[in-house]
Amino acid sequence: MTLIRSAIAVARREWRMQLGSALGWSVMAAFAALAGTVFAVAVFRSGAPATLRGTFIALGWAVLLVAPAVSMRSIVEERRNGTWSSLAASPVGFAAIIGGKFAALLALLALTITVPVVAQLAALEWFARPDYLEACTGVIGLLLAGSAYLASGILMSALVGNQVAAYLLTVFLWLTWIAIARSAPALLSGNAAYVGFSIDPLRRLDDFLLGLMDTGNVAYFTIIAAWFLCAATVVVARASLAAHVAGRWRIVLGLACGAIIAVAIVGMADAPRLRVVGDMTKSRAYTLASETRATLGALDGDWQIAVILSAPDAGVARQVDEVLARIAECPTKDGHIRATRIDPTQPADAARYEAALETVQSRDASALQQHAEAIRAGRAAFDRLTRVAAVQAPLLEDLVTALPAQDPARAELDALRGGFVQLVIQKRAFDRSIEQLRSASDARPFPDEARAAAAIAANLKHWSEELAAAARALADRAAQRVDSAALAAWLTGAPAEFTALARDLRVAQDGLDRLPKLWGAEVGAALAAGDCAIITGPSGVATVPAWQLVAGASGGSISFDRRFRGEQAIASALR
Repeated sequence: MTLIRSAIAVARREWRMQLGSALGWSVMAAFAALAGTVFAVAVFRSGAPATLRGTFIALGWAVLLVAPAVSMRSIVEERRNGTWSSLAASPVGFAAIIGGKFAALLALLALTITVPVVAQLAALEWFARPDYLEACTGVIGLLLAGSAYLASGILMSALVGNQVAAYLLTVFLWLTWIAIARSAPALLSGNAAYVGFSIDPLRRLDDFLLGLMDTGNVAYFTIIAAWFLCAATVVVARASLAAHVAGRWRIVLGLACGAIIAVAIVGMADAPRLRVVGDMTKSRAYTLASETRATLGALDGDWQIAVILSAPDAGVARQVDEVLARIAECPTKDGHIRATRIDPTQPADAARYEAALETVQSRDASALQQHAEAIRAGRAAFDRLTRVAAVQAPLLEDLVTALPAQDPARAELDALRGGFVQLVIQKRAFDRSIEQLRSASDARPFPDEARAAAAIAANLKHWSEELAAAARALADRAAQRVDSAALAAWLTGAPAEFTALARDLRVAQDGLDRLPKLWGAEVGAALAAGDCAIITGPSGVATVPAWQLVAGASGGSISFDRRFRGEQAIASALR
C-alpha cells in the first residue's frame, strides 16, 4: 500500500470512530452553541457591522480548547481498547497512521467550524452584505491554528497513557507558550522584542480574523503542525527502530535539530522579501444607498469632503476609504466631488491637511475681519469700563465710609464699589483668557474667535445692565434730599456718566451679537474633540464629528460595517 492510500484508510477508520462516539458530537454541539451565543450577543445586533470578526475572535480561543479534546484519544483510546498493537503491526506504517489520524481530526474540526460559520453567514446575508472572502480567511486561520493544536494533541496522546492527561498537557503547553510570547516584549529590548510577537499563535491568528492572508502566518502554523506530527511519528515508531537509533537522547537531539530547522524556515517565511500579505476584505464592493446617490446627484457646483482621522485602525481606514471612493465616483448635477481621508499624524498627509484648513479659513476671510473689528471695539469699550471702575472704586469707598451706618444708600453704593473692585482685579485674567481663545494650537488649528466674541459680549451685557440699573437708582437718590455734601456732589455727574457708559457697552455688545457665523469655529471645536469630516461646498462648510463617522448605525437592520453611519452623516451634511 502506498503512503497516501494507507493514510486515507486510517483517516476513514478514525473518522468513523470520532463520529461514532459521543465525544465528537458533543464537541461539535458545544462549539456551535458557543458560536451561536457570541453571534446573537455581539454580532447580530442592530447597527453592528455585518462581519463575523467577533465570532472568530471567540472561536480562536475555543479551538484551543476543542482541538486537544478531539485529539486526546487518538492513540490513547487505541491502546486502551487493545487495537493499537494490530494497527501498528499492519503494513500501513507509522507515518500513515499519524497522518491519517491527523487528516480525520482536521476534517472533523473543519466540519465543527464550518457549520456554524455558514449558518451565521446565511443569517447576515438575509439582512446585509457580509464579506465572504474575509469569512473564508478567518476559517482558514482557525483551521491552521487548529491543525497545530491537533498535532500537539496527537503527540501528547502518544506520550501519555491517559486521555485527561493528554488534554491537560496540550492545553497548558499552549497557554504557557502564549504567556511567554505575551511577556517577551516587556522583557526584551529593541528588535529582540519582535520575537515575542512572532511566536504568539493568537497574534498570528488575529491577522486571519481581520481578513489578511499572510504567507508568514501560514508557514508558522504549517511548520509547527509538521514538527509535532513528525515528533508523534517518532514516538510511536520508537519501539520498532534499531537500538542505535531509538536511544532517548538521540531522539531528543534529532527532534531538537528539527525544531531548529523549523524555526529557521518560519524566520525565512517572515522575511519581507519572501512574505506576501493579501487583503481579503474586498470581495464585495461597498455601494451607496439610493438616498445618498440621489442627494449627490442633486448637488450644484464643486464639493470637497476631507475626513480627518488621526492614526486610525487599519480596518476603519480601509472602510472610510472605500466609502469616500464611492462618493467621489457618484456624478453630481453640474460639478464634481473630491473626497479624501487625511491622517494629520502622517508627514505625507501634512500638505493636504494644511490645504483643507486653508480652504476653511479662506471661506471665513470676510467674517474673520468683521470679528476682529467687533472684538477690537468690544475690548476698547471694556477697557473704558475698567478705567471708569478704577476711578470710581476709591471715590465710592470714601463716600461709603462717610455715610452713617443707618443710611439706606450705604449698602447700594458699597455693592457697586465691590463690583468695580472685582472688575479691576479680574481684568488681566479676562484679557489672558481672550488671548488664549484667539490663539491657534496643535489641538485647535483655528483661533476661537466666536467664543472670544461671545465672552466679551456676555461681560458687556452684564455691565451695561448693571450700570443702567445703578444710574436709575442714583438718579432717584439725587432727586431726594441728600445730607452728605460729598455724596450730593458725586450724584450730580455719576448717573449721567453711568448711563452714557452703559449705552456705549450696549452698542459694542450689539456689534458682537450680530457677527456672522465662522465655519472654522465648528471645525476647530471638532478637531479639538478628536477627528471630523470637513465638507466644503458653494454654500459654506459643514462639520461632521468623528463619532458619527465610525459609530454603528441606529437603524433597525444589520449594517455592513461602521461606514453606514458615516455615509448617512455625510449625506445629511451635504443637504
